[in-house]
Amino acid sequence: MRFRLIGLVCLLALLPAAPAWAHAGGRAQLYIATVTVAPDNGGWSATAVLRDLDSGAPEPGFGVEVSGTGPSGAAFGPLAMADPQGTGRYQATLPGVGEGAWTVTVRGSEVPGGNAALAVQRSYTVTLRPGQAVDLSKAGASSSGKHSGSSALPLGFGVLTVVAVAVGGGAWFGRRRRPMVPAR
Repeated sequence: MRFRLIGLVCLLALLPAAPAWAHAGGRAQLYIATVTVAPDNGGWSATAVLRDLDSGAPEPGFGVEVSGTGPSGAAFGPLAMADPQGTGRYQATLPGVGEGAWTVTVRGSEVPGGNAALAVQRSYTVTLRPGQAVDLSKAGASSSGKHSGSSALPLGFGVLTVVAVAVGGGAWFGRRRRPMVPAR
């Protein structure tokens, strides 16, 4: 009984900590929901929507940059993307971008004095064609491994497993056994 009580107390001690894991130390976990590259006044522009991974809420007020490499060594950026309406929808005009195969990289991060966040970076491979907008989030997206967040889920399962084994083992070995009576 004593081991079960200790195990229950350990489990209850973990429950209040679960909401704190949701934001990785109180910092927003950014993700890039959508990126669109579209023709704009004879050139191209990019629009990216930044959201919080946990709540899905738009995340205005962060530093978002776009850069890219294209055909024949063409390149641009990194360029700062602006969020003029404060809605988490960041925009930038892309200088020197023409049609052809491009790799476009978008990076979102916290800014000094702003809200705390875990940075995110995604790269997309796309072919730009005159007069056609492209939703990069549906094109070939690849993560660069620069997402600096970590999941608390494996840690939570690990702790829960250790507690369960400790409680179960304590109950198994701590139970009272009947004394053996020799056969006559």
